[in-house]
Amino acid sequence: MTADSCYPDELPTMLEVGQTLQNGRYRIQQQLTQGGMGRVYLAIDHNLSEQRVAIKENLETGTGTQEQFRQEALLLARLTHPNLPRVTDHFIEPSGRQYLVMDYVDGENLREIMQTRNGPFPEAEVIVWIDQVMDALIFMHGWIDPATGKASPIIHRDIKPGNIK
Repeated sequence: MTADSCYPDELPTMLEVGQTLQNGRYRIQQQLTQGGMGRVYLAIDHNLSEQRVAIKENLETGTGTQEQFRQEALLLARLTHPNLPRVTDHFIEPSGRQYLVMDYVDGENLREIMQTRNGPFPEAEVIVWIDQVMDALIFMHGWIDPATGKASPIIHRDIKPGNIK
């Protein structure tokens, strides 16, 4: 257990199907993925016409990681780009766990596609994918903070096939 962590080596229990967050606004449908810092769930937003959303749960609840997660949520909520999911909400439950709500992007991620495909991808297909990823990265790296008017590059630190849809 670290000084900035609230739990030992085992992960806290995951959210259950049907469980709700934010006083019933979000109903968990299923867990989509899990990483070292959190889990991502598919949920229904009852305030927005039963829209499907992705909810990222921050498993680290220490004050330092909570503040970093909050700052990330505020920054991501300001980004608007067709190749990036919109962040629509951020909240802390009474348990101390933090959540980031974003657009749910349906379909397989690149890692899943790679696992089911035998052999190399057609070059034309790969170029379309890379163009979309690079367009989002160029946007992030050249981002101008509208509040200050100053360049504030955003560096994505977790680009991998499992994070590309």
